[in-house]
Amino acid sequence: MLSSEALAAAITALAGSDFGRAHRAAICGEHALARVVERAGSVLVARWRLLPADARLRPLPSTDERGRVGLAAILPRLADWAEARGLTLVCGTEAVLASEPPAWEGEELAALLRDLDPSVFQVEARAHALAGLLAVAGTDPGLRSAAAGPVLSSLRQALASERTLAPHEAIADVLVNVDGASVVPLPKTASERFVLRALAQAPDVLISAEN
Repeated sequence: MLSSEALAAAITALAGSDFGRAHRAAICGEHALARVVERAGSVLVARWRLLPADARLRPLPSTDERGRVGLAAILPRLADWAEARGLTLVCGTEAVLASEPPAWEGEELAALLRDLDPSVFQVEARAHALAGLLAVAGTDPGLRSAAAGPVLSSLRQALASERTLAPHEAIADVLVNVDGASVVPLPKTASERFVLRALAQAPDVLISAEN
């Protein structure tokens, strides 16, 4: 029996081959194969599942080294949210065998991200988790624009609070994956919190540390 890693490698090779691209619709005419997010007690994991061809697949980053879905820390209602909408969350977009690549719709992504709280910009690991999600989900300008509103709202709240922010590099990794038209970058040296809190109150402009 193939290990999970070997199966992922085989599917990645098939999906990326000329044959796989040319015959994708025929290969996946009845079923899709992907690592699906499931509950395992108090954590979320991803397991290989054969799915109906018309399953509504939405991509997430690959699992961590323990096979767990790291996004649970920043989106604790993730599984319930997807289930209520009839969506199937899949991890590792490079190893999905489906008639069409998994993709988000703008309204879905914006709705999901409204559950973020300011801690995503105050804890480095959480900022990295959000950046990973946005890198996978924001595959076109429309999706990056849809993500911008809730993400920047959470950043504004983080800037206005008393808590220490995550390192500027972690925050920059998040912002590069959203439409940043309303973001004004400041140098790393502009770190006085009373200044940042005041600027965060500006109605149409959000500030962040530059790369």
